[in-house]
Amino acid sequence: MGEKRYKKRLIFLVLLVLLVVFFYISGMKEYLSFDKLKAYRTDLFVFVHQHFLVSIIGFFVIYILIASLSMPGAPILAMAGGFVYGVFQTTAIVNTAATIGATIAFLLSRYLVGDWVQNRFKDKLQTFNRQFEQDGVYYLLTLRFAPIFPFTWINLFCGLTNISMVTFLWTTAVGILPGTLLICYTGSQLGQINSPEDLLSPGIWIAFILLSIFAFLPVVYKKLKR
Repeated sequence: MGEKRYKKRLIFLVLLVLLVVFFYISGMKEYLSFDKLKAYRTDLFVFVHQHFLVSIIGFFVIYILIASLSMPGAPILAMAGGFVYGVFQTTAIVNTAATIGATIAFLLSRYLVGDWVQNRFKDKLQTFNRQFEQDGVYYLLTLRFAPIFPFTWINLFCGLTNISMVTFLWTTAVGILPGTLLICYTGSQLGQINSPEDLLSPGIWIAFILLSIFAFLPVVYKKLKR
């Protein structure tokens, strides 16, 4: 029974790898770049204006796929959304899609590897699991708020822990909200941006610094609570 389950997971993993490989060799990655976004921003705006509902559904589904399969290009996609849909509408769409995608990646990580890790190193992970069960919310919020920790790595790492899906889901939704808002706002300024360097305006730098400081609030709260 265990061998059959292992084979199913292996087949599923191979299919995921093939899907990611196809993403790269098909050239789709090239379209999720700043240069392409800048070159086609007018065409993109016209298409969205003519096919508003279809474009939103497509945007939402594509974002979930990118987030769940840990593919690159999510920030560029969020910026594109900020440009054509506006800051707040795109923030709501991206935050929801990213949370769903992250949860799928989390479950895939747990299904493919996490259960095996927990069973294989059960004794060695007892202290870690107990600590993470007690303070996992604070750790996750800190990781999500801080812009220096890769979104994808956090999803995959959490799948190896014993944290519940519900906790992972809501901390992700809350934790990525400030960063999502910032990226969507940056995208809304795309009409005034001609190079990647223009993205790093003083206001954006200040926002990132404040976001980094904000990331430590969950840890500070935990210390004060005790």
